[in-house]
Amino acid sequence: MLDRPAPTYSWFVPIDGDGDRIGSLRAQRPPTFEYLRDVVLNAERLGFHSLLIPTRFANGSFEHSAPLAETWTTATALCAISERIRLLIAVRPGVTPVGLFAQQAATLHEISGGRIDINIVPGGIQGDNERLGISGSHADRYALADEYIDACTQLWNDGGPIDYRGSAVHLNGALVAPTPSAPQPEWYLGGASDAALRLAASRADVLLCWIQPREAMQALLDRARDACDRAGRGGRAPRFGLRTHLVVRDTEAEAWDAAAELLSDAHPDVLAQRAAAVASTAMVGAAAQARRAEHDRLGQRLWNGISRVRVNLGTAIVGTPEQAADELSAYWRMGFDEFILSAYPHLKKRSGSPAMCCLAYAPYLPYPPTRCAEFEAAPGLKRSAMGWPIHRPTGLTHHDPARSSKGYTLICGTGAQDAVLLDMQGRVVQRWHVDDGRFFNVELLPNGRLLAMLSPLDPPPPRTGEQLTRFNLDPGGPPQVFDFLGGRGSSLRELDWDGNVVWQYDNIGIHHDFQRLDNGHTLILEWVPTTKDVEQTVLGGGHQSGQPMPPNMLGDDIIEIDADGRVVSRINLWRVLQPEDAVICPLENRWEWTHCNSLEQTPDGGLLFSARNVSTIGIVDPPKPGSGSPGTLRWRFGEPEISHQHHATIQADGRVLVYDNGMHRLQDLCYSRILLVDPETDAFEVVYQGEPREQFFSAHISGVSRLQNGNYLITEGAAGRLFEIDAKGAVVWEWVSPFQVKQRGDICNWVFRAWRYDADHPGLSGRELDPDRFRAFNRLHGLSD
Repeated sequence: MLDRPAPTYSWFVPIDGDGDRIGSLRAQRPPTFEYLRDVVLNAERLGFHSLLIPTRFANGSFEHSAPLAETWTTATALCAISERIRLLIAVRPGVTPVGLFAQQAATLHEISGGRIDINIVPGGIQGDNERLGISGSHADRYALADEYIDACTQLWNDGGPIDYRGSAVHLNGALVAPTPSAPQPEWYLGGASDAALRLAASRADVLLCWIQPREAMQALLDRARDACDRAGRGGRAPRFGLRTHLVVRDTEAEAWDAAAELLSDAHPDVLAQRAAAVASTAMVGAAAQARRAEHDRLGQRLWNGISRVRVNLGTAIVGTPEQAADELSAYWRMGFDEFILSAYPHLKKRSGSPAMCCLAYAPYLPYPPTRCAEFEAAPGLKRSAMGWPIHRPTGLTHHDPARSSKGYTLICGTGAQDAVLLDMQGRVVQRWHVDDGRFFNVELLPNGRLLAMLSPLDPPPPRTGEQLTRFNLDPGGPPQVFDFLGGRGSSLRELDWDGNVVWQYDNIGIHHDFQRLDNGHTLILEWVPTTKDVEQTVLGGGHQSGQPMPPNMLGDDIIEIDADGRVVSRINLWRVLQPEDAVICPLENRWEWTHCNSLEQTPDGGLLFSARNVSTIGIVDPPKPGSGSPGTLRWRFGEPEISHQHHATIQADGRVLVYDNGMHRLQDLCYSRILLVDPETDAFEVVYQGEPREQFFSAHISGVSRLQNGNYLITEGAAGRLFEIDAKGAVVWEWVSPFQVKQRGDICNWVFRAWRYDADHPGLSGRELDPDRFRAFNRLHGLSD
């Protein structure tokens, strides 16, 4: 696994016009604002990172006098109708005086909410600059670009007034107000000449390259890295981006037929114009794009036939989605981290359906892609709905590859005999099975073993019935008491990759959660009886008159066991809490006080817990050895902000992430939400909730974790629904469990909690993660065809 971030995928705005064919005198789809708006909104909906808006002074894909959308005006309009996607705006230095441009860019940056970047274009198609009265050699243009970026950056940094004296740029008291908010627009620069690489090394954030065969691209990267070393920017060296077209179809033969079809309407006048444009160009990249080969094939997957009718980039990857993904994966491994993609048409209209983005084949990189799919989203479609239909889809229901955090997702159905690892397409790639128990909660260890809490094999009895309720059964003491409590475990096991038991701890009182510590010990929650004195002081809860109670009210202990299963420490949580600070919900039975459902050691050695029955999360500091103290409650947080919550976890910034189930909310309807709570101030942030609020709700179980890219993986447990959201709350991945088991007399697909592991997780190193190993199992559950 390469130690680099996952790549970003961007799309392209066809300001020349668009269509199924290019090179004709006029475009099938002129570059109207309405059409470009639809391209942008669909690209944003599909999760692309950015949109490249090129700069042209004459049409570059059709006859040069064909309609053309002006770059800066178009970018301004598109900023106003989009919300999330970034705009990479191509600019030729010298067209607009740098003092004015710095103010324009700063203003648009603020209007867009900080969503613009600048693609500086010192080169140019032969005759393009001359159309605007701009002259100068190739070297002159790069010298101007250097000063243009330098002067603009100075204005953005301090606002001025500044005086600037360069060979080409002169400023006297120039001002920019307000300056762009951080982060400022990034500078992209494209080119393959020595002048371009020197400028990128000293000024650019991203060097943007047009695709060529891999050996040529490797040589270009080597030259670029040498230029960076000479520039001495160290850690500020530019990232590398790759610009390519894609011609992708279901089969390889269909893709090559589609490539030929693209040029089937090419007009002789357009062919002649493009040939003249590159005949004497000083642009190294443009000359490389137009270099002719037999059948225009530059290799097994690359085709540069587009360069016959299009200025600038003229090469495409041709093949199936899987082949395109493999090709892009190879370039990522070379060092490219950003990919700007395009395809003809950029927006596909299908009979009987709304407009769709022609392509969202953003492959599942940086992991070796196994399959790509075309994801379609109609305008206005929301990925949430009120309630669940009876015949709802299961398995993968949505995936936005550009914005999701790649990896493998571990789940077990609550009460199922299988625990499984899913790939990003929602297919099982690893399965653990037990015959003598039922999984409740699982976690993958760094050594590749599965740490699992198992419940007894027989499912728990129904909580309600004609003659039986959970409150009028005489429990008679363990184990019958535990049969009627949610989250029960009876064994904690460590299973190797093949499902063999390598370690086991049996205890009929353990429940819900556990944590393997760095020293090899394990923290576990255990139900224990409290004393009668404690029971009499606990507030809240209820039971029907005359109904029996267990011998003692149950409380929670936090125990630590060593590798041999010996208890080395124990904290009675029921001795640490004060009854007035932990009141049982009046709709819960008094035979159990706290009902903890999550446990985690904090970096400073505290113990973070979640107690459902009393709607409380808190941190307990263990007692000092020999002190006789039961421990100290350092912090607690509860109602009315949270109600019957689950899965409290500490974050890198010290805040606590929690799934607030929202059952039995005080003076409100039931709805769930995800919160971040600051233990220092009790201030909290709502990370996610439904629209309307009641759309997202699980009365029990459930969990949430933060992913490597800043997204969140949410387990809406009662619905068996896992979904990933980005920083704005947009769902970028969703999977609904098809695994059904019997719980409390009903058939359900409950999931207690799920985890997403990156592909470079040490526990996955060297493992075979191929869905074909479980083809029959996947097909049985509708997870593959």
